[in-house]
Amino acid sequence: MRNLGGKLAGSGAALVAAFAGANACAQTPYDWTGLYVGMHGDYAWGNSHADQAGKLMTRGAGAGLQVGYNWQLSSVVIGAEIDGTLSGQNSKADPFFDGKNATLKTRERWSGTARLKVGLPVGGVPLVDNILLYGTGGVAYAHWKSEPQESDIYGNARQSDAQNHLGWVVGAGVEMPLGSNLSAKLEYLRTQYGKQKYDLKTESGDKLGIDHDVNTVRLGLNLRF
Repeated sequence: MRNLGGKLAGSGAALVAAFAGANACAQTPYDWTGLYVGMHGDYAWGNSHADQAGKLMTRGAGAGLQVGYNWQLSSVVIGAEIDGTLSGQNSKADPFFDGKNATLKTRERWSGTARLKVGLPVGGVPLVDNILLYGTGGVAYAHWKSEPQESDIYGNARQSDAQNHLGWVVGAGVEMPLGSNLSAKLEYLRTQYGKQKYDLKTESGDKLGIDHDVNTVRLGLNLRF
């Protein structure tokens, strides 16, 4: 009986030690330093503002790639990232173009950002060993196309024009390790693109000024080297 009790006590001690060791390993900080590449999918919504057509609501999904580098400095992570996205975001052609019979449609073909990141690694989160909470901001660029959807009353044929826009982007996100070199991220980005002049047929003959505001929710995977 004493031997059985001793064996049970020894087994219990071994289990406690094993659990403590596993828990210590689970709390080991994740090293975010290194080069990474990844892919993402997103959903975007916002508004295009046209001088003579008012506000056009835009929405659509996209997918793309990113590459970046993180440096972990004690309890802070800083990084830089560039990305590119093929976008399906477009507007419904509701507002009147030039106040006449034609309506205007805008569509984003592709976009990208070049951003800095500042993050805070957090450990001991329930169900997750380590996560990275971060803020981000930088430069945004995109290629948009605009076109009337019908011929106007002057008998002009339907005409379209495309322009590249430059702007700014800010946002925040959370990233979670899925292994030693794989992680998943969820982020929100707010982008404002500056106004560009589109060569569309208007009553006055002037080019049409259009700018774009976009909100994006993005889910991505990163492979770290």
